[in-house]
Amino acid sequence: MQKPLVFLLSLMAAIPSLAQQRGDILQKNILVKFAPAAIATGKISLGGEYYFDQRKSFTFYAGIPVSKSHTLSYDGDKSDVQVKSLSVMAGYRYYLSGRNSSGLYLEPFLKYTDHQGEGILNGSLGTKTTRLDSRESYSGFGLGAQFGVQFMIGNRIAIDWFLLGPEISLASFDSRFQDITSSDWSQQDAVEIETDIRDILDDIPLVGKKIDLEVNAAQKTVIGKYKGFIPGIRTGISLGIRL
Repeated sequence: MQKPLVFLLSLMAAIPSLAQQRGDILQKNILVKFAPAAIATGKISLGGEYYFDQRKSFTFYAGIPVSKSHTLSYDGDKSDVQVKSLSVMAGYRYYLSGRNSSGLYLEPFLKYTDHQGEGILNGSLGTKTTRLDSRESYSGFGLGAQFGVQFMIGNRIAIDWFLLGPEISLASFDSRFQDITSSDWSQQDAVEIETDIRDILDDIPLVGKKIDLEVNAAQKTVIGKYKGFIPGIRTGISLGIRL
């Protein structure tokens, strides 16, 4: 996934210079944006929109990783895991009305996402207590097109509501669960652990039931892997201010 990330970063770096070729239009039409709901996924999402025409603009967002705690149910117990995400996204926006920087729009986009999670899962095997060191990673490069509407308050404040954005991503998912207690696994223990982990992974939207599991009773580990295409939907709200 490194090549798609380099491509997106290069594209984002080129956007300002492309827009500057239009002269004073850009200087008067820059919106800096913030998507507050992204914090729940383990990132601070900052973006910008560069206008080079009354109806056309380039957009980009960068997700800066920040650790976020989530509670996970495993084997009937509650455990805390830490998640964080990195993302970059670039798009080309066309407004369906003639009003500068407001109204309904269509926006094809490219996006790269890297998500990491880790934590200790507390459970049991019969009468024994278990603690699993869990680590998971997801990376995906996707493309899509979103339909939305942007409202301007006065001439400075923007509310950008991306209503519906179907996308498709080429993604890879890897997870590793390592028992860090001293007890060895019997064959029955391995089956029980696999069932409990499968219950967790099945709750992951879209990809969960597609993850292949490999159990190693001797090393007390369960490995999960998936690589392929994943459909998705992008929706949300960002707030912006005109510079």
